[in-house]
Amino acid sequence: MKIFISADMEGVTGVAHRDQLVPEGRTYERARHLMTADINAVITGALRVEPAAEFIVGDGHGVMRNILIEELHEAAQLLVGPCHPDNKPLCMVQGVERGCGVAFFTGYHSRAGTPGGLLAHTWSGAAVTNIRVNGEIVGEAALNAAIIGHWDVPVALVSGANELEAEANATIPEGFVFVGLKQSYGFNAALCLPP
Repeated sequence: MKIFISADMEGVTGVAHRDQLVPEGRTYERARHLMTADINAVITGALRVEPAAEFIVGDGHGVMRNILIEELHEAAQLLVGPCHPDNKPLCMVQGVERGCGVAFFTGYHSRAGTPGGLLAHTWSGAAVTNIRVNGEIVGEAALNAAIIGHWDVPVALVSGANELEAEANATIPEGFVFVGLKQSYGFNAALCLPP
């Protein structure tokens, strides 16, 4: 089985501040290690159930070259590079179209406007406030679930900050497991689990 992992950074355990999210940030390099560790934990868990699984990991955060390939589990391939209509038109879920049977969303976060949402935004936080699908305001998890639905690929796992769970349950088709990695205490504070 081929499993697609769409990886974002705001929902990664240990990440709670904008300084961790951009290459210029003082603690960005540490956040890259945490992001890679969370992805490896998901891969390790999936391999316990499906030992022959293969993984395509799509780096879906910011500059989209955050994941440390030298630390990534050997069962995975990594798709890096920015979104662009010419080379990565599916953005955060580019790679799912390569015959994947199921998708995992790791390190995800709640949508813009979520009360107490840790690093909450929708795509470009400074430029986008709300995106609606069929009249409903949705976040990145629901948008990406809709895109991969074109290939009949279900979402099997969503991980991130606790407030994302209610949003995911309300906007993604049933059948996935939610794993809370941290308890939010507002936009820039969280009680985190180890990777």
